[in-house]
Amino acid sequence: PYNTQPYDTEDRMDRFSNLVIGVDVLRGGTRISAGAKAAITQSKWLAKKTGAKLPLLHSTWNEHDGDDAGVVTVEALASEIASDGFDVDLAVRSDRPWLELIRHVIRKQADLVVVGKRKRNSASPTPLGRATRKLLRKCPTPVWAVHPRHCLEPESVLAATDLSGVGDLVTQLGAWISGLASCRLDVVHVWQVGIELQMEASRMSESEYAAAVLSIENDARARIASALEGAPDPAALEVHLGKGRPSTSILEACA
Repeated sequence: PYNTQPYDTEDRMDRFSNLVIGVDVLRGGTRISAGAKAAITQSKWLAKKTGAKLPLLHSTWNEHDGDDAGVVTVEALASEIASDGFDVDLAVRSDRPWLELIRHVIRKQADLVVVGKRKRNSASPTPLGRATRKLLRKCPTPVWAVHPRHCLEPESVLAATDLSGVGDLVTQLGAWISGLASCRLDVVHVWQVGIELQMEASRMSESEYAAAVLSIENDARARIASALEGAPDPAALEVHLGKGRPSTSILEACA
């Protein structure tokens, strides 16, 4: 049976008040990338909802020594954001961008990293860039990778959970974002037939097997409901339970 005890989030459902936004520039350093612009716009939306500050972090790792064009461009961007009435800070660092963002998270106890999705080759089988993948694997706090063509006012949120503690947190944060946006929340869980049920299945009648499957699904629904306790109410909620490949069920829920 699943552990249906609520996951301890330390009452941090208002957590997205301490952000850090990764900002990169295009080659030559005179223009902000489309992904970074989208990340900033998304962060402004969050700041309006939560009152968060907007700390920008720019790394010169990929820039030529002595060429400060990128820093000048980002400084101008910070001034522009401040003139719009936002509380903005700028940190310029020199190591790999993903590593500097993680260091900032640890130093400042940031609770969300916002970066732009920068896909260099539209034909690439990898939908995320190397730095974003590093962040998603190694960052100790949630990462929001914003697509440049993404609708910045979320119309729906999908949370995929494996019913672990981290899965519970994903579900809670999905509810939090959908509550901010007053939009729909879809929660997806895909379960596997355990070895014990596989061994017993041949000795079960159809009704007994159906009852066992129903029990698994009821336990999953109970775990998801427990994870959502105390989270903001979305405009609408639908729980999707499936069996098989998680990626297939997630794509089906997105359709």
